[in-house]
Amino acid sequence: MGRITHRYEKIENNDNYRRDTVSGAIVSVDQTEYAHFVKKRNKEKSFDRRLENVEQALDRILEKLESIGK
Repeated sequence: MGRITHRYEKIENNDNYRRDTVSGAIVSVDQTEYAHFVKKRNKEKSFDRRLENVEQALDRILEKLESIGK
């Protein structure tokens, strides 16, 4: 049977990062930091959706005002 290899190797003197042995990339394994990132990303997406909704509502209001003025 073949030798079992681990895809991620621990980086000396740093517990929060691993080296991907396939790509050579450095990968963070800090779950707390990842959760913080996801929360921030979701908050930004929510803000973007709200802003888009406000812009669409404003466009509809402006269209109505323009049609009243004609």
